[in-house]
Amino acid sequence: EDELAARVEAQLANILEKRRDVQRLHRLLHAPGSDSTGEVAEALISRPDTSRLEPYEPGMIVGGRARIERFIASGGFGDVFLAMDLTLREQVVVKVMRPSEDTTPADFKRFFLEAAAASAVHHEAIVRIYHVDIDARGSPFLLCEHIVGTTLGHIIDDGPIDPAMALAIVSVVVDALAAVHRAGLVHRDIKPDNIMLSGASPG
Repeated sequence: EDELAARVEAQLANILEKRRDVQRLHRLLHAPGSDSTGEVAEALISRPDTSRLEPYEPGMIVGGRARIERFIASGGFGDVFLAMDLTLREQVVVKVMRPSEDTTPADFKRFFLEAAAASAVHHEAIVRIYHVDIDARGSPFLLCEHIVGTTLGHIIDDGPIDPAMALAIVSVVVDALAAVHRAGLVHRDIKPDNIMLSGASPG
């Protein structure tokens, strides 16, 4: 019993230490008027490899903010889920960075900087970023608008599209990119698979 109690106490101490560590990183990341992304990135790279942790499953809550509903896809940086935002009370998309042995501080910093850049651009045709943070396991994540629809890539796979429809899509994309450029940013990855079509305005 003494041995079991000692193990439980050690595990609890470890959990509390990790929680304090994550809270410190959270305060750094959200400190007003300072660019602390470099310091946060360096701290995250020194943490254990989170890619070996149990995968996120439906019902799990990310960062105390969003309850995962289902897996959507995996990308080069991590995993994407449909979730319920417990603050906004609406469905959102959660993108969780999946660090590996090859992850560098620059990768972490780029994740935060790109999320911050996307948050700075306001246009009805650009997906809104609601929240960027670090979850309890030390994985960076962001919550963004959930768009119901399909990608232009899927539409094109079915064959050529009507020229009038193509012109309408391009005009919206060009207007959105103009907003990006006015903010002093460059998208760098415009392609059919990154263009969502939906029934909501502007389409």
